[in-house]
Amino acid sequence: MRFLLVFMTIFAVVNAESTEWEKIYKDVSPSIPLIAAQGRGVCSGALIEKDKILTAAHCVSNLRKVFISWSDNLTVDIEAKVIALDFKNDLAVLSIPVQEAKKTIPIIGYIKNVTVGQEVATIGHPFAISQQKPEILLDQTYVLSRGIISKINDNNIMTDASVSPGNSGGPVLNKNGEIIGILSRKNVSFGSGDNATLTTTQHVYKLVEYSNSKERKPIRWFHAQSVGYSVLSISTYSFLKDRNSSSLEFVGIGFRIDFADRIPISAHATFENDNNSFLKFNVGYKFAFFFEKFLPISFSPVVGVLSHRSEVGESTKNRDALTYGVLFDVFNLSIDISSYRLSGRSESTASFMINFRWGQ
Repeated sequence: MRFLLVFMTIFAVVNAESTEWEKIYKDVSPSIPLIAAQGRGVCSGALIEKDKILTAAHCVSNLRKVFISWSDNLTVDIEAKVIALDFKNDLAVLSIPVQEAKKTIPIIGYIKNVTVGQEVATIGHPFAISQQKPEILLDQTYVLSRGIISKINDNNIMTDASVSPGNSGGPVLNKNGEIIGILSRKNVSFGSGDNATLTTTQHVYKLVEYSNSKERKPIRWFHAQSVGYSVLSISTYSFLKDRNSSSLEFVGIGFRIDFADRIPISAHATFENDNNSFLKFNVGYKFAFFFEKFLPISFSPVVGVLSHRSEVGESTKNRDALTYGVLFDVFNLSIDISSYRLSGRSESTASFMINFRWGQ
């Protein structure tokens, strides 16, 4: 009899907790958008004011077009504008048309009310990833994951709630349905299990206050993250070609940094071949195109400087010229085609590169 009473008590407690989180899920889900940043997959967020969404900066920081949709109609995209970014704490605020029919999600007012071991939950879209809609996996959207607060640091909080790509930017909620943080990243290392980092509300309040300080205009592309990514390039085939169709083949190495995901700045040097070598610097402006069923493609009009070094006998000749051309990028492959004039002759270079990228 005593065993039965214990079992019934445990069952009642578990059932009450399940009912509690089920109620929060039903109340909060309609106010959590699915955020699709063009070419960057899917993220989550939270409606904190009738016309503002809170999310993670890394979801939208490169300022490609951002669209949101709601659980009641995932087929309708609403364009959102980035109006505030905090790269250090991985936070962003989006401006959207006023959503009168939707509830806003409250933010916890006092961080000391958050304790280690406290039960929390997050709602997001794990693995609902594709380049663009309608390829989003609908059965992977609006997934609730529960856990506890694992650790509280000065600038962030850790939780063991199971999260995956697609949860980024989503709110971590307490049992009152209040936001205690925004999911930033999953910590992955051998044997570490699930553990995610969220940005605390002390940073959230500062950014929200900034976004409300005056009528915020959409952030322009040059305020995006200062370095989008860096590229180490190995040139597999390059040549110089003049009017007489003579050519030289080279193998070389290059380095490129894409500022604000828009401005590629590169240096490309070749190893010597037949007593010739060249060094080239480029700067350009990148245009990107995204497709539903194909890889993103970008091209960049570029200008630069080329230094051509040649040895004839015991003498060395260095010739410099301005170049102009275009840089194409598809996945990890690049083609750089440039023209220039040396000693009154029109010549060109073509570089085929394999890229190794790091950064955002």
